[in-house]
Amino acid sequence: MLETIPKKHIHRITNSWTIKDARNWMRKNKWFGAQPLTEHMFYLIVREVGKAVAEKYITTGYMKFPRGMGELVLAKRKIMARVVDGKLVGGIVDWAETYKLWNSDPEAKKDKIFVRYESDFYRTYYKKNKARYKNRIYYLFHLHKALRKRLSKNISDGIVDTCIIR
Repeated sequence: MLETIPKKHIHRITNSWTIKDARNWMRKNKWFGAQPLTEHMFYLIVREVGKAVAEKYITTGYMKFPRGMGELVLAKRKIMARVVDGKLVGGIVDWAETYKLWNSDPEAKKDKIFVRYESDFYRTYYKKNKARYKNRIYYLFHLHKALRKRLSKNISDGIVDTCIIR
């Protein structure tokens, strides 16, 4: 009997709205009685609002979205290294310092000795428990790289601080 390999199916999300879809929907509904906007002006407003939200978050570490859409919260954890069965576990390895140690001391490389960070670990949580929309499990929030770098700089400069969670 000859078995055929099924063709790979590419899954697409078809019920998700983009900014372009939102603009077209507003145009279709005649801007709800407001003055019509050009495409350039609409995208400019969306960009400026996004920048304002990002700026507020990286300076305060907290952002509550309107209409019950949840909250963004910055939280920190203490990183604790511990000894289990004679080995050090936990903590984040500082690879730059570890490589310097290994280059200066070949015995440390042979024994696989790692240098670990002794600082706090910060993480952004999107709290959906206060949100009032359906299918909350499917929504995520990720900070892009430039925003994470700016937030990290603000944390190291002491502009932003947050509570410790366990």
